[in-house]
Amino acid sequence: MTPETPLLLLSSERFAVVRLFLQKAGYNEDNVCNFLGIQQICDFEQVDLTRFPKEGAEPLGLLIRVFFLLQDATPSEIKSKIPQDVLEALQGLDLLRRSAQGSPTFQSSVWLYPVAGFILASDRKKELQDAVFPAISPLSYRFLKRMSRSPASEALDLCSGTGVAAMLLSQHCQRVIASDVSARAVHFANFNCQLNACNRVEAVQSDFYSALEGKTFDRIVAHPPYVPSVSNAVVWRDGGATGEEPLRRIVDGLPRFLRPGGDFYASCGGFDTRDKTFEQRIRSWLGPSEGLFDVLFAVEFDKSPWHLAVAGRSNPAANSETGSQRLLETFNEIGALNFVTGALVIYRRAEVEVSLPTETLTLRTQLSSITDGSCFDNYVRWWRWLSRTKSPIALGHLKPLPGSSLRVRINHLVKERELVPCSYILESSRPFHAETRVDPEMVQVLLRCDGKTTLTELYEIAREGSWVPENLSLPDFLKFSVRMIERGYLEVDASALDPC
Repeated sequence: MTPETPLLLLSSERFAVVRLFLQKAGYNEDNVCNFLGIQQICDFEQVDLTRFPKEGAEPLGLLIRVFFLLQDATPSEIKSKIPQDVLEALQGLDLLRRSAQGSPTFQSSVWLYPVAGFILASDRKKELQDAVFPAISPLSYRFLKRMSRSPASEALDLCSGTGVAAMLLSQHCQRVIASDVSARAVHFANFNCQLNACNRVEAVQSDFYSALEGKTFDRIVAHPPYVPSVSNAVVWRDGGATGEEPLRRIVDGLPRFLRPGGDFYASCGGFDTRDKTFEQRIRSWLGPSEGLFDVLFAVEFDKSPWHLAVAGRSNPAANSETGSQRLLETFNEIGALNFVTGALVIYRRAEVEVSLPTETLTLRTQLSSITDGSCFDNYVRWWRWLSRTKSPIALGHLKPLPGSSLRVRINHLVKERELVPCSYILESSRPFHAETRVDPEMVQVLLRCDGKTTLTELYEIAREGSWVPENLSLPDFLKFSVRMIERGYLEVDASALDPC
């Protein structure tokens, strides 16, 4: 750690005093959002700082100004709003200090904010090469949202930064390791764990898996850096010449460190190339053990190689025109078509599944604003069941319901001065974003799904009502139903599917 590293790890009593004061003052995500006039905490960049007075606020307002908006506060404000024992604890932990040598005002030594039910500290600015990346950046916020909340025994958070993912995992896992190559990040993670009384988390300094040999985990998560870089100088940002180096090293270690039946989740980015899609390339990184894994990549954004290296908001990791040219040359060497970012989930099949004669899954879909961890779990669960279920009889026994986010968009055209429906579009945001054009009769079929009627029975009802073509066979109807379930227009009770 550098000499200017903030925060001190003192007695648990000091942490308890600060924690209790923040709780009583209401320093939580909802209250901060209400105070700032934003919908969610990651919208903080939209805040107009000129709206907020420099002085004269209740304890909550003072905390937001000092720790969230990073404004200085006068001694009179501090002493009138913060009890003496709390002030001593804040100063003792180095959360609050004098603004400058000889200055009468106080300031926070870090950025301290509520997120995901915790209070997290990260660096005030990103100028340091090993700066601890904020857990409330939009990228980090989406990463946390899409993590699985299913229970597990032991978990690992790689590239852990503030340690927030490890702390979140600790609510569902018995033991969690937060690992980061940066000593500064490990220090912050230790501090954050003590501040939030997260006793199930152990923070360790490790270059990916280097300090973890011999250990295995039920769940591994990572939010690695993935900005293509010619220098690799900034720890929290740079991901090598293609941006994929950190992720590749992580995926390469999954056969050794992820237990059978376990899962891996990452927020990441990488290239589709002329030879393979990004998810197909990820599968190849698993090496000889790739047959043990299912791979799902959900796209959020994509950029052209040229845009990534040169256009738009310039790539800070390129540094110069020469750097941009070097990036473009590297992209060309691998046959890059476009750079995709999103969420990656890799499931290692349980030992009992390995013996089953089913193909491994390599899937791509599109993220939506409401996709969360359960969406990934249920999606792969469905595909695994489907890959084992070759019999139309089993499909016919399913009893689906209309999807919870199903919408029907009807487009009209003007014909003889009348609005006439011309197309019917099914839309869904759960588990992922999907749009599908269908015949109007099929909308009636979907609305007949009630969770009690089997697909075979529904087929007969649709035939009697002339909602489907006469030549549509039951197997073809079941194939259509499979697509409807896959895209979220229909939902099936998980209990109807065999365990993964």
